[in-house]
Amino acid sequence: LTAGTYGEDDDWDSAVKEEWGSDAEVAEWNDLLTDVQGSMSRAVALAKRLGPWNERSGFIRRGGQKRKGARHYFAVPHHGQQPEWFRYEDTLCGGQISLGSWQKLRLPILTRLRRRGRRSAASAPLSTVGSGL
Repeated sequence: LTAGTYGEDDDWDSAVKEEWGSDAEVAEWNDLLTDVQGSMSRAVALAKRLGPWNERSGFIRRGGQKRKGARHYFAVPHHGQQPEWFRYEDTLCGGQISLGSWQKLRLPILTRLRRRGRRSAASAPLSTVGSGL
């Protein structure tokens, strides 16, 4: 996650590059599905790195898009216990991480660091700030 919080219409691409360098990009939900979906242990590890659901969530793209209508996408760790009131678009591994959408938010941005020489971020590690890892 970026250290700073950003608005829905801020330049997310510039923000992640400014904080993490030229190999950084905004994380993509579909890449998470590919990277994590089949592995409960990877989903649990990522959810733990993100932290408590009511404290840590971050903007993310889905299919290259920042939003669905007026609602912007964000990833939130629910650790397998999604609240009934939470409206989600998708989940990873039984709700370890959920894709939500809402409007008028200020959040950090979930960031992916590309490996040098790779054009796709599909297998690059996710980065978090203050995770202790």
